[in-house]
Amino acid sequence: MFRFLYRSLFTDRSRTALSMLAVGSAIMLLVVLEGFKVGLWQQVRSYREHLPVQLVATASSTSSTVQTRSSLPPDIASQVEAVPGVQRAYPLVSVPAIFAHRDMKTPISVIGYDTKGGPWLLKSGRNNAVSGEMVMDYALAKKHRLDLGDTASLFGRDFRVVGLSGGTASMLGSYVFIGLEDAYSIVSTAESGRSVSANAPNLLLVEAAPGFQVATVRKAVEEAVLAIDLLSPGELADNDVASVQESIGPAINLMIFVAYLVGVLVIGLTLYATVFERLRETGIMKAIGASDGRLYRYVLGQAMLFAVAGFALGLAGSLGVAALISWFVPQYLVVPLDSQVLLRSGVAGLLMSSLASLLPIRQVAGVDPAVVFRQ
Repeated sequence: MFRFLYRSLFTDRSRTALSMLAVGSAIMLLVVLEGFKVGLWQQVRSYREHLPVQLVATASSTSSTVQTRSSLPPDIASQVEAVPGVQRAYPLVSVPAIFAHRDMKTPISVIGYDTKGGPWLLKSGRNNAVSGEMVMDYALAKKHRLDLGDTASLFGRDFRVVGLSGGTASMLGSYVFIGLEDAYSIVSTAESGRSVSANAPNLLLVEAAPGFQVATVRKAVEEAVLAIDLLSPGELADNDVASVQESIGPAINLMIFVAYLVGVLVIGLTLYATVFERLRETGIMKAIGASDGRLYRYVLGQAMLFAVAGFALGLAGSLGVAALISWFVPQYLVVPLDSQVLLRSGVAGLLMSSLASLLPIRQVAGVDPAVVFRQ
């Protein structure tokens, strides 16, 4: 059976190659879209998970910082540091903005920090930005043709680029890091029409003192300071991902669902055309005594061969697409080699090929050997 299958498919190598390429394109579409979704969630999590502390304080009842802006009292750091078990509390300011430079506009997240909470990976330059300086995501700088030493405007103020960070690009808003005092000034300027306290941080990074259990410190701080909730960086990341999933997740899932439908149709039509072109061989097999079950296994074998070859081609193609996206549009991240992406796309390819093989089975079962020989 395997020898016949091999000879049957590779007699016309061009047709077989085109069929495998069609199946591979369907698989590639799945891998790219699934990888895009995983990459987006990774981008949302990235900054939160790299915060170099055990706990993050947000305003009470603000479990996510994506859609709801946390606002803490100006003296919150001193209140938290007065709790036994707290080593240090670091104020942090986060401001969404639109970065405009060279006739281009890009959504960004401006992070104001003092000691901790800045970029965790530098491509070049330094990260200890002082007044009038900023560290910019390197992909954002590349898009706007900025480099170290250049000057750009944020909220009407000029800042000099002193560092380029890596891993801080995102389709929801790439990161720009500035000094804490500059961030306070920006907040007061951006929200001049609202009643906003001066020097009020959005988040507070809480560092537990050596020898204290994090859970104990968390409970003590929440009992002593009622205006805040404490979360681990991982919990904050989970909440922010859940918030983004709630807002744009349905649209992404719809695109992936459509991709699955397209994949089924492409693979089904490809297999149907392949089997239909080889009805003569099928009729000869039936004439010399091959049972319907053997013919079904022949069709299913074709489907599995196309699924395996298509998955290999699709994965290779998705790696190329991911590299092109990373080069031309770094704000979009595609992760084709994620284990869950590979598992889902691989299983989907096998299932789609198996389901698609049902389409030509009736044609195979109904073939008349006498008609084949007359032809």
